[in-house]
Amino acid sequence: MNAVEWGSGARCWDGWPLSSERMTLEQLRMLVEVGARGGFSRAARALQRSQPGVSQAVAALEEELGVTLVHRSREKVELTEVGQQVALRARAALQAVEEIRATASAARGIDRGTLRLGVLSSAVATVLPGLAGLFAARHPRLALRVLRGSDEEVRAWLDEGKVEAAVLTLPVPRLVTRELGRDAWWAVLPRLHPLGAREAVTLAELAAQPFVLCRGGCEVRLLEAVRTEGRTLDVRWEVRDLDSLLTLVREGLGVSVLGAGALPVDARGLAFRPVVPERFRIFGLAVRPEASTRPPLQALFSAAESLSLARPA
Repeated sequence: MNAVEWGSGARCWDGWPLSSERMTLEQLRMLVEVGARGGFSRAARALQRSQPGVSQAVAALEEELGVTLVHRSREKVELTEVGQQVALRARAALQAVEEIRATASAARGIDRGTLRLGVLSSAVATVLPGLAGLFAARHPRLALRVLRGSDEEVRAWLDEGKVEAAVLTLPVPRLVTRELGRDAWWAVLPRLHPLGAREAVTLAELAAQPFVLCRGGCEVRLLEAVRTEGRTLDVRWEVRDLDSLLTLVREGLGVSVLGAGALPVDARGLAFRPVVPERFRIFGLAVRPEASTRPPLQALFSAAESLSLARPA
């Protein structure tokens, strides 16, 4: 995303306002992650931001401070000596901010107890770690109890009061929601599949192939998207776990679709191609309207807002 300018000296990169006169906590957090993970791409994945957004935010921080914080080369990305010193102090500043929030939470009386959170299975490895980690840092005495299920199961738990909040795929009706993240769809193919010769594939092309459908929770959005193309999936296999899906595809028994965050590190026997036109599954935090003003849920929404991938139009 290109920089957008407004007012006097203010800029926005990747949806994040970056002032040329004042560093932000988000810039400091990005610098710390770049140093800890040794690269902009890894930091972006950890923070659930875009790689250009992280790179540009750090560059803006360097411009404000007038020093080079990151040494960039094709081989590696690492903090300079002054960058390491700044990152050390940035980490302390971020910790201090979390302690301030924890103090305020205790004063509001939300620092004890258990909050039950239903989570879509396919979101466990993507948006949940960041949300749960930040919430725990802010409210160490307020425990999160996570229940994992499909979209339908998690929604039912929320409606029945078995959980106070839920991570679901959006949109969902009659709930108060906050977007947590967007996960682009990718085709999962046997390594030598003819579609692997393409730079990208369409849903219509995938619908013409034997398909392995994962009932982990986001299949409803996939089926809806295929129907909008005037197609139906030729489902030959239905599974409920990622390992089974990958095994069937490796054996050449079908193709499938996964979100980018669910793509395996071990790509042996597989090929991945982006789906075009680009499509996303959208994860969001959801609560019942009558419960949305409860302090613990407001605290959870505050953490979700800090991690949100939502971008201004």
